Amino acid sequence: EHILRNKTLHIEFEKDKLILNDSLKDYIIMLNQYLSKNPNKKIDITVHTDNIGESEINLIIGLYRANMVKQYLINNCKITPENVTTFTKGESEPIALMCKVVGRRPVFSFNNGALELVVVTIKLQ
Repeated sequence: EHILRNKTLHIEFEKDKLILNDSLKDYIIMLNQYLSKNPNKKIDITVHTDNIGESEINLIIGLYRANMVKQYLINNCKITPENVTTFTKGESEPIALMCKVVGRRPVFSFNNGALELVVVTIKLQ
């Protein structure tokens, strides 16, 4: 349970598609095993966007992606929709995967060409 409780995954999105990677596949396997023994557990999914662009747009995109992850978990895990809650964090809590310093100020960017890498935190309650 400890490994599953506060898991941070780096998930890629290409346009409106979630790209399945090894860390997500591995997490799904462990989560399924755990949920088969603990079917009433609740999950919080938080997507962290970057702090580039308009804050309101980033929050909308973040929530949309959180719901994509939620739907993926519902489709591939033993969990019901009412046991999954989604959140998004934008400029209020940016997490840098790639950071370059411009002057003395760090600039955060998740954009990687056509793919966008997003930090997703999944918490069991």
